[in-house]
Amino acid sequence: MFFSSFSSDNLSTNSVVADIGSGTGIFTKLLLDAGYKVFGVEPNESMRKYSETIFANNPCFVAIDSRAENINLPDCSIDLLTAAQAFHWFDTGKALNEFYRVLKPNGIIVLVWNERKNIDNPFMKGYEKLLVQYCHDYSATNHKNFSFKNIIEIFINHQIERYRFDNFQNMNLDALTGRLKSCSYCLKPDQKNYSSLFSGLNELFSSNHNEGNVRFEYDTFMYVIRNNHYSTK
Repeated sequence: MFFSSFSSDNLSTNSVVADIGSGTGIFTKLLLDAGYKVFGVEPNESMRKYSETIFANNPCFVAIDSRAENINLPDCSIDLLTAAQAFHWFDTGKALNEFYRVLKPNGIIVLVWNERKNIDNPFMKGYEKLLVQYCHDYSATNHKNFSFKNIIEIFINHQIERYRFDNFQNMNLDALTGRLKSCSYCLKPDQKNYSSLFSGLNELFSSNHNEGNVRFEYDTFMYVIRNNHYSTK
């Protein structure tokens, strides 16, 4: 479990986590399973309510209706602040001010996201081609826009550690379709080429599945950001 990369530092089962952009709670569950108390900070009502439903019996979870740029939590109240598949949505300058405000001294920021591997197989190459061809917002929201150099420039004068993990998902056609529809850059049903996009996806799946599944290959990157001098103003 990649929490072992930093969990021995200043963190325990008494630690409090703010999971920023927590969505439906996929990453939040890992934090709860690790024994932390977690505030799921999510402005999208439907996603937030879904997480409230699935964690309804977990006393360590509290959903917060707020966003990265205005976190509705007290000053110096958080030991660990996480953002999984969400950092690219934030207004970075405003969000960092809030991160530093809510974090305790010696607090830790952890950013996580997946990048599809650039591997030479027909399915992965075909999927990328579909996104480039039809999803015009794809390039603007691609997580690859945040390189290690970008992170260093954003978190200047911080101690930064970068970790990479191999990751994959096996998906049937319904899961693959749902995955694409959940992406912010996916076309909406009333947009031009929506039907062409999903016809292409069906054809790609039909040509490449193995016993009803295709395999998505990822690099999962985790950035652990430390600073012993967080501002509380």
